Amino acid sequence: MRREIIILAVLFIAGCDSNEQSSKEPYAILNIDDGRWELQSYGYETGEKHPVIEGTEYDMEIGVGNAPLDSNTLGSFDCNTFAADTVYSTNSNELTINNFFIVTDAVCELDGDENYEQQNSFIVNALTSAVEYEISGLLLIISAIDSAQLVFLNVSS
Repeated sequence: MRREIIILAVLFIAGCDSNEQSSKEPYAILNIDDGRWELQSYGYETGEKHPVIEGTEYDMEIGVGNAPLDSNTLGSFDCNTFAADTVYSTNSNELTINNFFIVTDAVCELDGDENYEQQNSFIVNALTSAVEYEISGLLLIISAIDSAQLVFLNVSS
């Protein structure tokens, strides 16, 4: 049910015609450190984006301040938790994620599944080689040096 609501929200926003909107946006303009971002899809800039495998969840909050071990980004990596040091600029949209590490080491339900392992590998590589980000409506798009992209939805209330 939650996934359907999120998909409907994304479709609604994507379907809005900017010519029909007044000069006021229907939502606040977001910054990268505004709340929690949930991964929706991943892929390469010019290719097809793949939705995350059903039943898996990846999210993060950037700029959370006094996170454990002096990291300023915390998130869930499916059934585990991760932390990282994140450097970003709101003026130039530059982004660097350093010292990415999984804080917990739980065995997730899909561990060992080839598609799941490929998904995890892609996500880690994209995060650790991130160079820039873009915010479009409620979406955060993180781009890596090799054109890999992660598309997150802001799920903060």
